[in-house]
Amino acid sequence: MRFPWCPLLILLMFLSCGCGSQSKATVSGKVLYGDKPLTRGNVTFFPEKGGAITTSIEQDGSYRAINVPVGPVKIAVQVPKTENIVPPMDPAKVPEPMKSMVSAPKTVPIPDKYGNPDQSGLTWTVEGGGAQQHDIVIPR
Repeated sequence: MRFPWCPLLILLMFLSCGCGSQSKATVSGKVLYGDKPLTRGNVTFFPEKGGAITTSIEQDGSYRAINVPVGPVKIAVQVPKTENIVPPMDPAKVPEPMKSMVSAPKTVPIPDKYGNPDQSGLTWTVEGGGAQQHDIVIPR
């Protein structure tokens, strides 16, 4: 046997792969301003250790962030300041690839402070063990 340590190395690599999965989680939910879902923008989780995790808000107000570190996080929510980047057009003349930009729902404006994790007041504790639900409710 030329490399007697190979099976041990493979076993250690296999075992170490599972260890990191308990320190991160997938978080999903809805982003609401009062009782109204936000229709676009970003959610950013700021853990105490490690880098920020940013994900998009879908048109129905939902979001899904993967690999969010377990533990306390501050949350920031940003929405675009402008409406559609495409000027108003006759819907019949809009090319197919651009229709979603023209027909995108109106942006729900929120106060600027929610874009700053140190001012938003939005916090949560991410638990280990896989996927979890957390709705982010911004008070009116």
